[in-house]
Amino acid sequence: MQELGVAEAERLLAAGWRQGSVFRPNDLIPLPAGYAEDAVLVVVSQSCTVVSQTWDKDPVVEIAVAVPGNKPFAKQQRGPEAVGKNYRSLLIPIACGDADCLAIDVYSRFFVRRHVLLQFEPDIAIGSAEAGRRIASWMGRHFTRVALPDRLVTLMKDPVLAPLEKHLRAKFGEGPVHEGVHAIWVRWEPDDEEGPYEMEFLIACEDEDAANNLDALLTDTFGDEGPVRIKTSEMRVSVTVTSAGGTTLADIEGHSRLSFFDHFTSLAEPVA
Repeated sequence: MQELGVAEAERLLAAGWRQGSVFRPNDLIPLPAGYAEDAVLVVVSQSCTVVSQTWDKDPVVEIAVAVPGNKPFAKQQRGPEAVGKNYRSLLIPIACGDADCLAIDVYSRFFVRRHVLLQFEPDIAIGSAEAGRRIASWMGRHFTRVALPDRLVTLMKDPVLAPLEKHLRAKFGEGPVHEGVHAIWVRWEPDDEEGPYEMEFLIACEDEDAANNLDALLTDTFGDEGPVRIKTSEMRVSVTVTSAGGTTLADIEGHSRLSFFDHFTSLAEPVA
């Protein structure tokens, strides 16, 4: 690959790449599985990262799936999705097909190598200052990363995080499993790079059906119906799945709220 520098960064800017730019999936950046054919992709990284001239420090950008809204934006502009108060979805007034707005799905976020954007241009919308402001405000309000120990994340990557992500992306009813997940809380100790570790996941689903389905998927994978799913000399991981209505403040005391894809997308290899 050719050396990347100022000229290439200026090409990205001239092509219209910035936070909020929208494009159709293609061979270079395909649509993740589980979404409707009319879904599109939106850049959610800050514009300063997207067009950064320091390629070694900013090698990737973050992309999310967005689906056309089913109602006019004017009828939803005061709702929680439009004003950034829904942590799972953000509605932005960008036209796509017959719709005048798009709903960004936070659980769909993934990284791509930034140089891939040099090979095509956003074909639906160039990110506006308004779209960028909405996305930046929403991301900053809800998605502060939880600082798990690096060694713990490495230990959990293949045996725990990979199957969790697989099951959250699986289909259940009319959509993916993660649409039925209200929130994920975690607690771990010790908070160091030595271990051994005790790691607890508490996953609160929207209702009992969603909770039972996810719990069955995890049991099939881990082969253990109890909360302790993985036990080795280096870590002991428990995953409890419940319904949001059955979760109390006492249950989550000492836990940190975690957006699964916000923290763990960094574990996946970016699209080349």
